[in-house]
Amino acid sequence: MRSSAYRSRRGDGRLKPTWSSLVKAPGLVGDIRAQFRNDICQEITLTIRRMYQGACAVIVAAASLVGCSESNGKASGGGGSGSPDGLTTTNVFGKAAGDLDTLKWDVPDGEPTSLSPIFAANFSGQAILANLCDQLLVQDADYKISPHLAKATQVNDTTVTLDVVEKAKFWDGKPVTAEDVVFSLKQQMRPDAQFGFAFKSVSSISETGARQVTVKFKKPDELFVKELASPIGMVWQKDYAEAKGAAYGTAGGGLMCSGPFELGKWNQGRSMTLTRNDAYWNPTYRAHAKQVELSFVTDTAALTQGLLAGEFDGAWNVRPSQVDALKGGDKGSLVVGDSLAQTMVSFANAGGVTGNPDLRRAILGSIDREAIGEKVFKGTADPSYTVVAPNYWDEGATAVYEKAYGPYEKSNKLTVEQAKKLVESSGYKGQTLKLAYPSGDATQSLLSQIIQEQLAGIGVKVKIISMEPLAFLTATYTPSQRRSLDLMMMGNYGYAKDPLEFITFFLGPDETYNWTDFSDPEVTAGLTEARATFDAEKRAEILVRLQEKWEAAAPFASFLMPKELTYVKNGIGGVVTSGAYLNLPSLALIGTK
Repeated sequence: MRSSAYRSRRGDGRLKPTWSSLVKAPGLVGDIRAQFRNDICQEITLTIRRMYQGACAVIVAAASLVGCSESNGKASGGGGSGSPDGLTTTNVFGKAAGDLDTLKWDVPDGEPTSLSPIFAANFSGQAILANLCDQLLVQDADYKISPHLAKATQVNDTTVTLDVVEKAKFWDGKPVTAEDVVFSLKQQMRPDAQFGFAFKSVSSISETGARQVTVKFKKPDELFVKELASPIGMVWQKDYAEAKGAAYGTAGGGLMCSGPFELGKWNQGRSMTLTRNDAYWNPTYRAHAKQVELSFVTDTAALTQGLLAGEFDGAWNVRPSQVDALKGGDKGSLVVGDSLAQTMVSFANAGGVTGNPDLRRAILGSIDREAIGEKVFKGTADPSYTVVAPNYWDEGATAVYEKAYGPYEKSNKLTVEQAKKLVESSGYKGQTLKLAYPSGDATQSLLSQIIQEQLAGIGVKVKIISMEPLAFLTATYTPSQRRSLDLMMMGNYGYAKDPLEFITFFLGPDETYNWTDFSDPEVTAGLTEARATFDAEKRAEILVRLQEKWEAAAPFASFLMPKELTYVKNGIGGVVTSGAYLNLPSLALIGTK
């Protein structure tokens, strides 16, 4: 593990400067700072992948949280505070009626270092790949899943078949085969791949016909098929990938996929061009743009200026700090959409001052979610009052979750007097709690200051600790690096509307994010039972029953659901403005109105 100063060697043998020296350097040119941020973000995601396999959604959100992008501009589909004045609320903005010669778009997290589907861990890489490499299943802008490269059939509790469509072809004209599907899924299972968590229950993946793949499971897993409608289900050509080896997915090695765009010129450090695949097999996602010019602008001020000047046709993942400037522009529209993101505050250790559940409930219950949503997120984040945030609820069981949510919305929203009583009963003696956030992130800095102020109102002292990004990330999966801390700001982003996608990572025994050592045999058994339950309502009933246990322990809070923010230039339509843009060929749908 590298030190928190993060001095690593460049390809030319020179040392990279530290993050802090760059951030504090007066007069620093924006693109230099942005490129350094991109370098460290790539290092962060690679470091986490080496440390453990799984929890990809948390990895992506954590990398964004430490300044790789202000992913707290990522969005939510629950709650219901409405859209701030001057913003449009929709998951698809406008209708594409015509084609474009060139679509100019800025991607969320700067330049990816790899487009290999098993290594592209940030939002930029995944957004680009969604338009190059088809998934087995696909989501629409409202997160509804349908067949794409294949039709998935749940034959029984431990068997899934994938029947590959006959007309699907790679860019070189060769058909997509069952062999390619088996190869791609097994690549996702590699120890160094990012999506291993989705395959924990899989026992075998094999060809059982010329166009059929069968997946066998050690135990039932209701989540697996859903995850195939995300980057987890991407398919690429086996022969090409094996021929390119380690170069696959790089600027020099390229890709061979079946999507509506082909990878064109990759001008490393500056831009990337995608060219339309005119022989694309699926008319639903035929590309409107002949080519797409992707920019890697990560400097917020530079991006805002470019959008207001009409230099870009649009950008996903707009930051809350850009809202005021962009909603007043006349070159385009700032759009609010649904997403599966949560902003969280977690207790850093099992014992210590915050080891008492009463103190934890007092802290979490005194956070004024509505005020933070307005003040920090400019009205583009909804409050959440349970560990499982409403934007993660299965749509087939919303009524079950809603009925159970109401009482917690009241009981987890404490008055000052209620919170003070819990603080007193906890035995808290005025110790100063340390709240950590990653340096260089203005949103997290402001968020931490507001929480500090709110906790002071109930008699709890807080000292804010600004940590260098790599040190912060190291602390999230290294207990010894958290021992001096009490609270940490965290983020989560999901692919499927299913609480089981993330809850086990935070509440399962010995899991990476179970920092308070939450342990309850009934919860552990119940989560296993829920994963084996294919009926959404019955699964929700299990989780609602277990919810009483973890809410009483108050291990962390998913206290905000930030929304997806997208800027769209006038005259452009067909833009997916929900967080589902990561899970379908969203660039292909964009055209002229």
